[in-house]
Amino acid sequence: MHSELRDYRRNFRDLARFNPALKLHANYPLSGVSTFRIGGEAGLMAKPLNVGELIKVLTFAQKSSLPTYILGGGSNVLFDDLGFQGVMIKPTGDFRNIEEKENLILAGSMCHLNELAHLTADRGYDGFCNLVGIPGTVGGAIVMNAGASGSSMADRVEEVTLINRSFKMKTFKRRELRFGYRSFTAPETGIIISALLNVGENVGKNVASVKMKERYDERRRLIPKGPSAGSVFKNPPGKYAGSLIEKCRLKGRQVGEAMISPRHANIIINKGKASAAEVTTLIHMARFEVYKKFHIELALEIKVLNRRGGTYL
Repeated sequence: MHSELRDYRRNFRDLARFNPALKLHANYPLSGVSTFRIGGEAGLMAKPLNVGELIKVLTFAQKSSLPTYILGGGSNVLFDDLGFQGVMIKPTGDFRNIEEKENLILAGSMCHLNELAHLTADRGYDGFCNLVGIPGTVGGAIVMNAGASGSSMADRVEEVTLINRSFKMKTFKRRELRFGYRSFTAPETGIIISALLNVGENVGKNVASVKMKERYDERRRLIPKGPSAGSVFKNPPGKYAGSLIEKCRLKGRQVGEAMISPRHANIIINKGKASAAEVTTLIHMARFEVYKKFHIELALEIKVLNRRGGTYL
């Protein structure tokens, strides 16, 4: 295994050297770009500044038969201890732009939700107040249909622009998109690059600021401190995953340096140098105990990524 990993690292260093125009970084530590602070190295990391650079990276990966993964805020993913043997893509530059259009916002897919919440609240709009404190990006929030306190991204999206599998830009109206609980589907598979969003009701700056602070304080009370990926499991219909896990007396259960939070049972904390294997052991444990006690299968909300880019568990 160790010689195989050495060969991977050598090959990816060669690829990075021979493709200087793409600004590829070889053997990039993933623990630094994940809120879990867990993971091995990405064979290659690319940080395209615009759509043209993104397409060049995707074309290179396709020709090289390398898997790709688009990384946003890194707040909803658990990377493998062996890393990712492909091209990790973390867009920046133009992808973080925000353009105001009266009561609409054209936001790049890598725009942070906190930035969006503060900007719109400062203009007196309440549309993103409930999402303050969520450490994600617009693109990731759309893909997961992120939400809190009864609202979700589905309420805000007017249009989504993506790059499809043929590397063509396509824009889809809200009526063409399908949102569900922590799910999103467009007519074509692709990578979201921007979204046109409505900013909600104009309630005035003072009201919006108070509402945003209330939501932020609520999150601080509920979400435990320490590196994590937020909620691990989706809530089953009519139930709360955290409550089910708590009733199985798993709060505080620890494997190595990974621990089911004593404060919120649907969150696993990295207490220092936890491994992905330790986290997945707790995931299996929670699933097993909940099914044994309640005959309910818990579905993952986070993505658990293997080294070739597939998701498992």
